[in-house]
Amino acid sequence: MRRAWLGRLATAAALAAASYGVLVLMDFGPRPLGWALLSTLGCALAWLVVDTLDTERARWYPTLPAPLDRAEETSTDQRILDNHAMSGQPTAVLRDRLVALARARDPHLSDPELAALAAGPVRRLTPSDVDRYLTRIEALRDPT
Repeated sequence: MRRAWLGRLATAAALAAASYGVLVLMDFGPRPLGWALLSTLGCALAWLVVDTLDTERARWYPTLPAPLDRAEETSTDQRILDNHAMSGQPTAVLRDRLVALARARDPHLSDPELAALAAGPVRRLTPSDVDRYLTRIEALRDPT
């Protein structure tokens, strides 16, 4: 890389000196400092264009949307989990919330375990059950 820049600087100096000599011979009366600056600017611009044309085309990859602020929804989810764990009689709220999450990703509930959860009776779900269902719901997002 250093060798390339040294070569470019030597080329710029040689071009500036040669063109200055031609201008003096043609009796244009160039100013040395001004001509050196103009030659340097011209070479820098030319190499900028050459370096830019030599690169490959930019590739744009779609990105995921920015994460939403789910603080309010998260507190609701936590309340549902706490109420389910502490209640004497389990309600369908947690089951319905899990089924709604699953239907948001797969409206037909093609996963048999999630379909059984939706069609089955209300029962107490253990933390491992909730984790297993959430893992299956997340798997609906990623087909791999």
